[in-house]
Amino acid sequence: MAKIKEIIEMAPASFKISLLDVLMAMDMSKTKKYVPLMLRVIQNVEDEKSSFRVDEDFNAEVRDYY
Repeated sequence: MAKIKEIIEMAPASFKISLLDVLMAMDMSKTKKYVPLMLRVIQNVEDEKSSFRVDEDFNAEVRDYY
């Protein structure tokens, strides 16, 4: 199995872009004023997903206990 560093080094330059680069490309405004908004939305969605998983795990533990 190839190491991650080797995979990264062998990848084409077009694959080596960050999420921020993608968001900036999506924002058509001249000042890129919507990039911070998109970052906050993505962060909030991830926070909600992780808290949902915690609630799900807790409920499963309570069901198993009782």
